Amino acid sequence: MIARLLASAVLGAALSATALAADLPSIKGPPVYTPPPAFSWTGFYIGIAGGGAWGSAEQTDSSPFSSGRYRVSGGLVGGSVGYNWQVNNFVFGLEGDGSAAWVSGSTFGTNTISCYGNPAHCAADLEALGTARGRVGIAFDRFLPYVTGGVVVGSLHGQEGYVIAPGEGGSGTTTVSGWTIGAGIEAKLSPNWSANLEYLHVDLGDYAIFDETIPGFGVLAQHIRFTSEIVRAGLNYRFDMFAPPAPVVAEY
Repeated sequence: MIARLLASAVLGAALSATALAADLPSIKGPPVYTPPPAFSWTGFYIGIAGGGAWGSAEQTDSSPFSSGRYRVSGGLVGGSVGYNWQVNNFVFGLEGDGSAAWVSGSTFGTNTISCYGNPAHCAADLEALGTARGRVGIAFDRFLPYVTGGVVVGSLHGQEGYVIAPGEGGSGTTTVSGWTIGAGIEAKLSPNWSANLEYLHVDLGDYAIFDETIPGFGVLAQHIRFTSEIVRAGLNYRFDMFAPPAPVVAEY
């Protein structure tokens, strides 16, 4: 009898607790915010860039003649297109760019021999420059320091003396090529926009730029060796082809 009374009391208490729990309002915890993933550098991009350049040029021929090295300087502005892909923190990329350039200088020659002309005058002018380069960097969230290198193509104009003085000068423009190496840093301004600062060393080799008629020597090819250092800043827009997924908000 006593066991039955105890069992009935326990059962009644359990049923009462169940009913009370059913009447209470449900309580949810606060929403848990999952932060969005870190910036991704993967994707195609286009950009604009401009900056300054300085370096040196030297004109030679087989007479033999050398103008000696002389300084060149100026600026350039243009556009670029490229693609990056990110593997963990490593970012690999390919970039091509083209710029109009105004990087020039001139000399009257060395102390022992002068450029021909009236007055004597040797000059070089880089009028356009394009590069095709690889890039390798390490991403620190929105910052990307990188190294870069590849090939360059330029339009180089050369002149000696004044063309209006017969037999005492010449000029011409030739497409030349060479190599470049450098480094830079890029920073995300938003998921799509980034800005970068870049340094490049450019070596355009030694090319015959124009022919010149020199009294006593005939027609000689005039070579120009041209090297330059470039510092430029740019602004890039990355297309959202591989945008990271939106953040998830979970409820409990």
